[in-house]
Amino acid sequence: MLTRALIPHLPDLTILNVNPGLTRTNLGREFKLTLSPSTVYFILLYMVNSRSARMAARNLTSASAWKGDSQDYWSSCVPVASENTWLYSGKGMKAVEVFFKEMIDEVEKISPGCTSTTQSK
Repeated sequence: MLTRALIPHLPDLTILNVNPGLTRTNLGREFKLTLSPSTVYFILLYMVNSRSARMAARNLTSASAWKGDSQDYWSSCVPVASENTWLYSGKGMKAVEVFFKEMIDEVEKISPGCTSTTQSK
C-alpha cells in the first residue's frame, strides 16, 4: 500500500519491492521439528507449493531488469495484473491515503523534514 501511495508523489523515483514468494532453501536447516502428522502435512505442502531458489532468483532478476511501466505483481518472470480489486475500490483508495499519511507522520517523528518532498505535491 505504501508503494502505491508513493507513486503519485514521486513519479521519477523507481520503487522496487521484491519478494521471491515461498522458496525452498536451506536457511532453516537448524530449525528443530518434532515429527507429527501436522509437521508431515506442512512439509508436504511446502514441497509441493514452493519454488526452487533458482526459480525465485530468476523471478527477482527479471523483475529488477524490467524496463516497462509500473506493475502490480510479478510472477513466473512476467508481469501479472493484481488479483486484489479492493485496493482500487473507493474504500481501498481511502485506506491507502490514510495509511500513507500515518506512515509519513511516523517517519517524520523519526527524522523530521525527510518527507518534505512527498508532502509538497
